[in-house]
Amino acid sequence: MNWRPLVSALALLAASGHTLSCSPVPDNRSWEQRLNAAPLVFVGRVSSVQGRKALFEVENALRGTKAATLSIDLPPPSTCTVAFEAGQRWLFAGTMAYEPSVRLDIGATGARLDENSVGRLVRLSDTALGLPKAYQACSTDDQCTALPYSCSMTAVNKASLPAARVHVFDGKRALRPETANCSDVDSSRNGVVPWPMCRASRCGSWMVAY
Repeated sequence: MNWRPLVSALALLAASGHTLSCSPVPDNRSWEQRLNAAPLVFVGRVSSVQGRKALFEVENALRGTKAATLSIDLPPPSTCTVAFEAGQRWLFAGTMAYEPSVRLDIGATGARLDENSVGRLVRLSDTALGLPKAYQACSTDDQCTALPYSCSMTAVNKASLPAARVHVFDGKRALRPETANCSDVDSSRNGVVPWPMCRASRCGSWMVAY
């Protein structure tokens, strides 16, 4: 089949600002499973969009990059593509609407930016564990590692993981996750981001608030 006429037509539609109709790709995986399989994942703000390129300032590089800024190639406009705009903040995991990217700067908490919030992305509370600050101290995301407990999760500095486990489990502050009955836990925890993050110099686990 000669694809050249179709490609030319798509290019003309894109150049003229028309949006193509699109059917989403069926995918029965959970949002977290799709996020965990995405090749490029980061938290960042769109600094500019020019033509078919969006420039991001990367705040947390979670998978597939270590860069501070990224230029993302955008597909032709369609009903399945994400319309990125300058100033928006995203948990980026793809340019298509059926991919697990989540816009973070919308809704009631969209403007929040503090040590426990990046818009709709919020740190899971672990205050009941009473972890010493040194156990969670960090300067980069890759210094942090997950620490599941009971029916929740936090994150600590990798070097402090053995001591943190003793503090939590031998100190009887929480159950070991393999012994906890989590059947009644709210299913909204499916929005947990499957990578620990370092924010405000403290490791933590994060989730998207819907």
